[in-house]
Amino acid sequence: RRTEETESLASATEAQMLALQKREEAAAAREARNVKHEKSLLELQTELQIERDWIQERHRQVAVVEIDAKDHEQVFQRRLQEVIKREKSLVAAQERLSEEEERVAA
Repeated sequence: RRTEETESLASATEAQMLALQKREEAAAAREARNVKHEKSLLELQTELQIERDWIQERHRQVAVVEIDAKDHEQVFQRRLQEVIKREKSLVAAQERLSEEEERVAA
């Protein structure tokens, strides 16, 4: 009778040990998957930061180009105003010349 109880207890203990071992193996497998997922997540975060940096650099370059374009536009406008002013001067000089030629001819 005692042997049966001992064997039954040993069998139950062995079953509990096997169940515990299986739970530990499952936990280790979950931990390994978690580590793998964390590594993948870090890689993705790194890639994302590289993309963000690239985009920020492009925005900075666009801003510089826009500033240059505004500067060029201002220079162009100033030169255009100078041309318009000279054309008006030329027209006025031509009018004076025509008036002087008419007086000389008269």
